[in-house]
This record gives sequence, structure tokens and C-alpha cells, in this order.
Amino acid sequence: MLAVAALYSITAVAGKRTLDYASPIFMGPAYFALLGFAALGLFSIKNPSAIRVLWRRPVQHLMVGGMMAVMAITHFTAVEKVEVAYMMSVKRTSMLFGVLYGAWLFGEKHLARHGVGALMMLGGVALLFID
Repeated sequence: MLAVAALYSITAVAGKRTLDYASPIFMGPAYFALLGFAALGLFSIKNPSAIRVLWRRPVQHLMVGGMMAVMAITHFTAVEKVEVAYMMSVKRTSMLFGVLYGAWLFGEKHLARHGVGALMMLGGVALLFID
């Protein structure tokens, strides 16, 4: 997890630098398209039949891709407007919604334990804005 966090911190700052050369409307979808094709290539080397899964429900997959494009555009727009560390911290507050949706939609157990962890992260975000 530390290695992933370290890589993500590098890519977040690199993403901010690329916005000096490209707009969020281009960069968001292009970034995720590149990642998607790279992942598809890697997975198809191991299991070539994995590509066929995409054709079983093309509308649903295109809808997910469209929503990811909207998310990427809003992500890169936010990165362009504020400091990367602040934006990423605020973005992590989505974990609170994930915990609540998990309990509500999927009946996940241990809401109190997961909620405490999510609230601690939310508290960390609040500390960023205290002068």
C-alpha cells in the first residue's frame, strides 16, 4: 500500500504538470483511455478471451466509460484550479459515501468500525483548512 501511495503521489503531481500543456477536457479522457488500453493489453496477454467480456454488454460498458470520462474531466479541472494535495484530500472524503452506500445498498456489516475510519479521514481533511 505504501508503494501504491508513493506512485499515486507522483502521478497526481505529474497530472498537474500535464495540465500546463493540455486542457482537462482532453487530459481526463485521454489519461483513462491510455490506462484502459494498457490494462486491456496486459490482461489479454494472460487471458485473450477476456476481451470478449466487453462485447457481452456493450451499452453498460460504454455507460461506465462515459461516467469515468466525466469523473476524469472533473478531477483534472479540480487539479487545475487548486493545489494537488488539497484536492486529493477532499476527494478522499468520498470514502465516507462509500461506507454509507456499502451499508445501505449492499448490506455490509461493521458500519460503525468503517464509519470511524472514514470520519478520521474526514477529520484529517478538516485539519487542512484550519488556519
